[in-house]
Amino acid sequence: MHQYIEYAVVVSVDKETNQVVVQVPTLDLADYGPTVEEAMASLREMIAFHLEGLLEEGQPIPAGDPEVEGYFIRSSLPIRAA
Repeated sequence: MHQYIEYAVVVSVDKETNQVVVQVPTLDLADYGPTVEEAMASLREMIAFHLEGLLEEGQPIPAGDPEVEGYFIRSSLPIRAA
């Protein structure tokens, strides 16, 4: 059984490149892509890598953003964090 955490995502479009930009302020992470779906898929991978790195370094996993309204990204917590 996996545990999940949800982080608020800010979605915008870069006017110069016309790329979709997705940001997770709580984790200080961002990525981009030609579509929302592609940018979110890339961001999902980035979040998983980031959370795994925090665990390996013995750092706490930042809490999700339940009180924020808007778009969210759900990430599976690494097994050791569950």
